[in-house]
Amino acid sequence: SSTTYGSRHRRRLPPPFPRAQTSGRTTMEQPFQPSAPQAIYGIQIADPTLARLTKRVMCLAAAAAVFAVISGIVNLTVNTSGTFGIGCVVVGVDLALLVPACGYFGAKNADSNLACCFCGFNCFGSFCNGCNIVLAVVAYMGVKTLLDNCDYSDRTRSCPASWDWSTACAKIAGHENDSGRQCFAYYEDLADKMKNGLPFVVGLTLPTLVLQCCSFAYGSKFYNHLKNRSATPTVRVLYATHAIPGQPALQVH
Repeated sequence: SSTTYGSRHRRRLPPPFPRAQTSGRTTMEQPFQPSAPQAIYGIQIADPTLARLTKRVMCLAAAAAVFAVISGIVNLTVNTSGTFGIGCVVVGVDLALLVPACGYFGAKNADSNLACCFCGFNCFGSFCNGCNIVLAVVAYMGVKTLLDNCDYSDRTRSCPASWDWSTACAKIAGHENDSGRQCFAYYEDLADKMKNGLPFVVGLTLPTLVLQCCSFAYGSKFYNHLKNRSATPTVRVLYATHAIPGQPALQVH
């Protein structure tokens, strides 16, 4: 009969799209759609990790540039060396702006060489500024300890036996002929200046140190990400799947 014939010769039509079996459910494969490009200060970046690092590096570079200009202005206000001192401050600010420029243009153009310079210079700068803070504190504590233990009129046992105020200033310009009392007064005045200037030195250097450490950290991540991207130029096509209802087989009678 026609019913028997049709039941023996059933056939399936090919599905209109590729399918895959996942946990007993029918799924449809579709190409994985990458995330939409992000606009970072006018730059379209498709890689979300690179976009995040680019934004942070550019912000840190801009902050470093602003802080370099502010430091230069502060140094000009306390300058006591005349035209020569002004020239040194201007040159110092120009050199200080080169590092943020490397970071900004390295992030803007995805240039690994400029990113490496930005990272390296910030690492070196943070080390130098850390040493400056430590040396400033140690120098002040050393002079203060010397004055406390080697008072001109009341020496303690902690004062070195070879210390002589009458010869302590012999190699200091402008104080070669000072007497012992005059040399002691000079060191007292020096200790007062160091004490008053220490908060200024630490307050100006510490934010720079923190900024340079952050710039080094994110600059290093940015540089490594750029190098990893250049080492893997090909991108594997991924497919995302989602479940769809199965279609019944078509019977032909």
